[in-house]
Amino acid sequence: MKKFKHFIKSRWHGIPMGAIAIALVAAIAITGSAYAAVTLLSGTASITVNEAITITKVVPTNGEWLTNTKTWTVTTYPGETKTLTFKIENSGSVGIPVTVAITDTAYFTETIKVSDDKVTWDDYSAPYEVVGTKYIQFTVTSSTSCPEGTYSFTIGITR
Repeated sequence: MKKFKHFIKSRWHGIPMGAIAIALVAAIAITGSAYAAVTLLSGTASITVNEAITITKVVPTNGEWLTNTKTWTVTTYPGETKTLTFKIENSGSVGIPVTVAITDTAYFTETIKVSDDKVTWDDYSAPYEVVGTKYIQFTVTSSTSCPEGTYSFTIGITR
């Protein structure tokens, strides 16, 4: 403590060292804060996000697919199975989940199978992660007790 008091009381060319020390600390603090406030970069970012999931092909094993109306027309008999395949592609670099919604009809059983994974997608209300190219097979089987008539249902693939 004695040395500090001696330093504060000492003089340099007649100026008290305490005053010089306070002036130096203030100058460093002001200069340092001025440099901290300098803007080194200012700009904007413009980011475009493209849709990664596309259905590039729809192939009916049976019947006909009308692209303009997105309608699958197929004739069947009771107990028969018919298949429609969707080629779905993910152009992105990460997996993106998709879901399938189907309106059920009383006389039909629907199944969804992802052909690359060789698994049946039983709970197709739960998302399935698409990476790269996949083939989603939609299979419908009519009941053996299905009466004659025309039946409609919808299928939707969303992300």
